[in-house]
Amino acid sequence: MLKIYRIIAFRFASSRHFSFQGSGKHLVIDGQQRLKSLHYFATGLINGKEFFLSGLETKFNGKTYKTLDDADRARLDDAVIHATVFKQDLPEGEINSVYEVFERINTGGIKLSPQEIRSCICHGDFNNYIHKLNDNEKWRALYGPRSKRLKDIELILRFMAFYEKGDEYSSPMKHFLNNYMKEKRNFTEEKTKELAEVFTSTIDYIIECLGNRAFRPDRSLNTAVFDSVAVSIAKKIIAPKRQKPDRELVKSAYSELLKNTRFIEGYIRSTADDENVKKRMEEAEKAFANL
Repeated sequence: MLKIYRIIAFRFASSRHFSFQGSGKHLVIDGQQRLKSLHYFATGLINGKEFFLSGLETKFNGKTYKTLDDADRARLDDAVIHATVFKQDLPEGEINSVYEVFERINTGGIKLSPQEIRSCICHGDFNNYIHKLNDNEKWRALYGPRSKRLKDIELILRFMAFYEKGDEYSSPMKHFLNNYMKEKRNFTEEKTKELAEVFTSTIDYIIECLGNRAFRPDRSLNTAVFDSVAVSIAKKIIAPKRQKPDRELVKSAYSELLKNTRFIEGYIRSTADDENVKKRMEEAEKAFANL
């Protein structure tokens, strides 16, 4: 149950807020740029430079907050409009409702990607850490140029989610990743580092065995091939007291997997569908089971 409250709360600009239950804090999910712009105008500086109005065909062109007429400044100071506050009551701790609100609100201009929304809603130590992992040299060699829409960061998150919670997967994919990231939001640094070590060790070994052009059955990196193969290899090499499989055996198993009809069905279309996720995960595990 998502409650929506209309309140008179903010001067200068309209905004929508999501309330974190019991925290007394609100996350701005729409109107942040307007709020910041007006804050910069009121303080007189933006990025260390004087903030003045420009491009206006009115008396306000070239004005700063301080040089406004007293009456205009008073009118701006006294301007009050509504803010909409969303509060998630049931189910407790659910974030998918606010994700949907965020996604629907941000339909103008450049639409935010799922991971951009996720990073806003689930900001914190875990989010910061996967952003740092995105700088890993081997990962950059494998993925390619940095994604402006955080698709590379989402793929790191996807690896971790399937590694730890793959057996619990249920579509849609965005909810699966939302719930996982929310769960890890305040993960301890020690636990985060352990999970990061699984990721970096797996990427290192994949490049060692398959090269930095892995997961490209066609031209570009296929996320569905990546999540199934990388997770299956991770589970083999991270197992306690186990020697890493021979590189040539891994290479041969991967080559045969890419010819597997059921595996191909699992990554070629509707990749977030429950049945297709199950197909490719099962076939990838079988391919590397005997290494």
